[in-house]
Amino acid sequence: MFGRTGAQVFSFFVIVAVLGSLAPIIMSAPRVYFAMARDGLFFPAMAAIHPRFKTPARSIALQALLACLLVLSGTFEQIISYFFFVVLVFIGMAVFGLFLLRREDSKPLEYSTPGYPFTPIVFLVLLGVMLFLLGMGQPKQSFLGVGVVLLGVPAYYLLFNRD
Repeated sequence: MFGRTGAQVFSFFVIVAVLGSLAPIIMSAPRVYFAMARDGLFFPAMAAIHPRFKTPARSIALQALLACLLVLSGTFEQIISYFFFVVLVFIGMAVFGLFLLRREDSKPLEYSTPGYPFTPIVFLVLLGVMLFLLGMGQPKQSFLGVGVVLLGVPAYYLLFNRD
């Protein structure tokens, strides 16, 4: 729409946004594996701390392996669709949780949501539109991501549930 220059400018902003979002994921995802393992919800080996660096080195290595497999699995657009769709679903669930917390909690709240309930409702509507567009544009990758998450349910019950 904006020609070659517009495409380059837009590509630059996409690259900056992607690189900006990688750092929190790279830092937090291995720590989620670590915490899950420490709580008995993941492989116990992932709870090990490196003796010299005091980091969850095995969890970081697992995250690196999973990232490499993801990069090898498809194009940039496919990977974004695969990953982003599922992330948006979980973000939407977290925002929807605001309504559940407000309804169930009779004591005064320790947090506030500016513009409640208008802002979360607008966010969820826009998120729904984004999920619809992403699902229609890349249905295979979007629903493959959901399928991988759903495979976690039987994996949990087979490997980690001790009840």
